[in-house]
Amino acid sequence: RARGGGGGGEVADIVKCAAEDEVGDYLAAAQHYATANAAHLPEWHPAHAAVITREDGVDIQFQVCEAYKVGNEAICSSVLLMDRFLARASAFGQEHPSFRDVARLARDPPLLALACFLIMCKFRERVCPLLVDLETLCEGRWSVEDVRSAEDTVLIAVNWNLRCVTAVEITTKMMAGAPAPLRAHIAQQVDCMVEVAYYSRQMLRFPASSVAIAAIRLAAERLNVPVPEDGFSFIPSWARGPLDDEALTVLGTCFADVHGDAAGAPPAAAEAPDGGAPLQSEAPDATSSEVPSCPMDLDDGFEEDEHMISPTNVTDVSPAFGDDEPPLAKGSASGAFGFACPRGAHGEGV
Repeated sequence: RARGGGGGGEVADIVKCAAEDEVGDYLAAAQHYATANAAHLPEWHPAHAAVITREDGVDIQFQVCEAYKVGNEAICSSVLLMDRFLARASAFGQEHPSFRDVARLARDPPLLALACFLIMCKFRERVCPLLVDLETLCEGRWSVEDVRSAEDTVLIAVNWNLRCVTAVEITTKMMAGAPAPLRAHIAQQVDCMVEVAYYSRQMLRFPASSVAIAAIRLAAERLNVPVPEDGFSFIPSWARGPLDDEALTVLGTCFADVHGDAAGAPPAAAEAPDGGAPLQSEAPDATSSEVPSCPMDLDDGFEEDEHMISPTNVTDVSPAFGDDEPPLAKGSASGAFGFACPRGAHGEGV
């Protein structure tokens, strides 16, 4: 990835790399392509399954990443890689010698999710999960050779383009220039906002820079943090775009759908008894803000005791993939691995 000499140049290079990596709203393009060519495309063509594969694959990726306690940069990178694979697979030429392998993997969300997760862990994590551990996680549905083959297929489909610059990296660089009080209040909530954005298919059409800016602004709004007089001046003007305001609105809606509360609503203020001042125990703290727990509660740090050391991290979950049931039951609040799914009761996703 490109790295600039100074702080501003570094952010500029990262935003530029992210813009070059955008996959766009490939789901809409895939649906249009499948409809327009329905008479010519086989029923197993990736374009027919792109939407369902993305929904189920993202669910599984978040669950696997929670099981292995990886950081949010790893999960967002693996989601971006899966999106890039599906974007390429939807328009993959049938004359390509690897077309059938690509089409088969595009219709197998769990295996695709595991392959993308494993690839990005090699770049984003200090420790990479063992293939035998993943085989245990899958309860033998796939062998080590199957996962290796899936990795090869992903690499072929994306033409070995593994440069995944996500909104996580952009927000990290932007927040480094934010005032210290603001950064201390909203950092954790910003991470949660970015995770919600990558979970939602509605955010696919926005560039990573707009997602990052929306996450910062929405986090400040939700936590009711006083914004400095100069506003968000630490966000470079050249990084702003025409879709920033729309991205903020859509992200607020997605966050409300995931959490089941009003979009952009700040924490309720404590009521004063008998018209007086708030109780001391209920008064707002000037140095801290309550951060709602994120359903994708992923750990940003390295945990020596739990960090991908053995299959024991994931053996206490429910059966992974049954042969008689789809990878994720529609409308279910928990996914294939038994973890709470951010989709919650929204069966069709966010």
